[in-house]
Amino acid sequence: MADICRREGRHLRAAFGFLTRLPVAGKEIGEADLSGSVLWFPLAGLAIGLGQGAVGWGAAFFFPPLVVAVLIWATGLMLSGGLHLDGLMDTADGLASGGRAEEILAVMRDSRVGAYGVTAALTVVLLQIAALLGLLGLGPWRLGGVLAAVGALSRGAMAAALVVYPYCRTAGLGRPFAGAGWRQLLGAAALAVGVSGLVLGWPGLVLAALAVGILLVFGYLTVRGLGGLTGDTYGALAELEVTLLLLSALILLGTK
Repeated sequence: MADICRREGRHLRAAFGFLTRLPVAGKEIGEADLSGSVLWFPLAGLAIGLGQGAVGWGAAFFFPPLVVAVLIWATGLMLSGGLHLDGLMDTADGLASGGRAEEILAVMRDSRVGAYGVTAALTVVLLQIAALLGLLGLGPWRLGGVLAAVGALSRGAMAAALVVYPYCRTAGLGRPFAGAGWRQLLGAAALAVGVSGLVLGWPGLVLAALAVGILLVFGYLTVRGLGGLTGDTYGALAELEVTLLLLSALILLGTK
């Protein structure tokens, strides 16, 4: 039992070390721990959401709603290190190029950002901030619940994508996670749905169902275009999940 606890402790810290900029990983965490860390992805997303909620609560005492919404969004960006937004831009540039899979992957490897990447990032950022602005009307506790649920569900979707869909590069950021299996997937799914249902009730369960739908559509379109997923597409998936789930929360929770 002690060995299991130590192992899962390393996996948990690996998840936080990969998905956040919180200094928790430690030098003893290696690539071998990354596949096991997939199970704990929703908790890393939960931590990001709670951090955003705390900043939003504090900022509301000093700033108008639009500034608060921007600060909440910026907190999520800082806590994640911009990893997912970078993946979204690379994915948009690659898939919009319209070439064969090899050509798309070459475009995605290019460190330069094209017009499609900038447009995709700008659209997602504006939609997320606009959704947060609308959700501020829920009050700090309910908004914190939405952010916690969205954080857990979006990273849970990443965990599922790592297990369900093939990885189409021989190397890259997502390769160390190739050993993740159904145990990690089921654990991550239970955590993500449990968090969402606990903090939001039935709307959280609806958001969980929507997160699965977004994953399936995104996975189908990406596999059809590339033959599999890459580290960039995992980041793009997370950003799309966050955006669409925040917009869905606006509808479900009755804010405008």
